[in-house]
Amino acid sequence: MSTYYKFLLILIALAYLASPIDLIPDLFIPFLGWVDDTFLIGLVIYYLRFGKLPKIFYRDSGQRADHAQQPGSSTEQSSSSGENASQSQERPKLLPHEILEIDKNATREEIQAAYRGLVKQYHPDRVAHLGKELQTLANQKFIEIKEAYTRMMKG
Repeated sequence: MSTYYKFLLILIALAYLASPIDLIPDLFIPFLGWVDDTFLIGLVIYYLRFGKLPKIFYRDSGQRADHAQQPGSSTEQSSSSGENASQSQERPKLLPHEILEIDKNATREEIQAAYRGLVKQYHPDRVAHLGKELQTLANQKFIEIKEAYTRMMKG
């Protein structure tokens, strides 16, 4: 979301807060009237932080999407699981320094720098906007990076 849209969203929320026309009027019932204003501010903050609305606003869409994708996704999952199995068989063969993309004799500072760089790249919060498949792959890579870092720092 661009800065322009974020600013516009904040302006609309502030206009709603300042306007006398509310879902629950502020003038007649002062403290109860602030409930809808507080809810709106919380919703705007959530949207600005995560880039999407909370799941409570998507009542049946998740279930429909699951039912619509079930026949195709089961075959995709079986082929994906085969690919993931082959990938997971290949990944344990990698040594910790190969996962962290550093030299075998790297110093603690180099290990930490490589770890921080890779964590920034593959952290689940960074790939939350991508599709589920890419999120899953990034999560697996993130776990491998953490394990490799732990092994390198211990050994």
